[in-house]
Amino acid sequence: MDTEERWRTMSTEGEPAPRSNFCSVWTGTHWFVWGGILALRQGTFVLANDGALYDPATDAWTPVSATNAPSARYLARATWTGTHVLLWGGRGPTHDANPTDGALYDPVRDAWTPLGTADPPAHRMYQSADWVDGKWYWLCGTRHNARVNDGACFDSATRAWSALSWPDAPAPRWEHATAWTGEEILAFGGFGPGTSYANDAVAFNPRTNAWRVLESKGAPSRRTHHPVAWTGSELCVWGGISSVGSKDLTKGALYDPRANVWRNIPTKNEPSARANHTLLWTGREVLVWGGDVRHNPQGRIAGPGGLFDPVKKSWRPLPAGEPAARVDHGAVWTGEELLLWGGSAEGSGFVTRYFAEGHRVRL
Repeated sequence: MDTEERWRTMSTEGEPAPRSNFCSVWTGTHWFVWGGILALRQGTFVLANDGALYDPATDAWTPVSATNAPSARYLARATWTGTHVLLWGGRGPTHDANPTDGALYDPVRDAWTPLGTADPPAHRMYQSADWVDGKWYWLCGTRHNARVNDGACFDSATRAWSALSWPDAPAPRWEHATAWTGEEILAFGGFGPGTSYANDAVAFNPRTNAWRVLESKGAPSRRTHHPVAWTGSELCVWGGISSVGSKDLTKGALYDPRANVWRNIPTKNEPSARANHTLLWTGREVLVWGGDVRHNPQGRIAGPGGLFDPVKKSWRPLPAGEPAARVDHGAVWTGEELLLWGGSAEGSGFVTRYFAEGHRVRL
């Protein structure tokens, strides 16, 4: 087995067309890639309702069936149930064309099963979506410019949605980031009511249907456009856009939910500031890659990534030969290596370039 830390190019035979903002789900053996933005023409997105499965063992792509596939969309939510890819919602080509349907995809049979349309949740955007004990929890978000602090739950056994609301729910928020710890859904950052930034971090326990506010002492500054990662014992927050002067961030912190304490992430040798980046746990290190710089100057793609070891409390660079940086790409950790594919970058003349190339690296 090749254990050397080096970048390799993924096969292009049978891969989907170049795109960004697509669904990206690791099934345990294959990478499911579907939907997304193909192009922008006269102010309207050209969207996809096709995709493929990538097998890293054979370095091969297999097209996903189009029969009964959902309509074309981007920013749809998707998760792996253990047997199927569950896909719901998303955005259509215009702001008033937002799908409120979904489907289950069986990668063994290469077959889609549309979900029932009875009592679907009201359309919302920028909500969190976490898979917990056979149920899919959608929390908060924004709906028709109204920030909400309710939720919806999809039960995979009954294939039915149920509305969620709580007397102790935190203030409405959207564009927040969440991680499932095995006991709670931890939520950090995002916008609060109106145009303000959420000023607290919270946790939701789906088994007790209760919320709690996290310790604020030592917490990272308020931010948006940031991912988070769960290390198995701590929540990692790094990067994003600051609520103070809308600056791109590097600084972050780790949160221990059992002790209810934060600790700072060292800044020595950390990657450059960025937002909308990949943040993944490899089992040993937190990986940072890609993303963009939203300010100073706006639209620039971020520089090289890095790896942070929470035990050694130190950063190290990724192996030499990183692929061209991008944003709105797909990235998954297979348990052995990082897979990157697709995405976009702004080229000369403000023309967006969409990628179809993929890369992989063992770490």
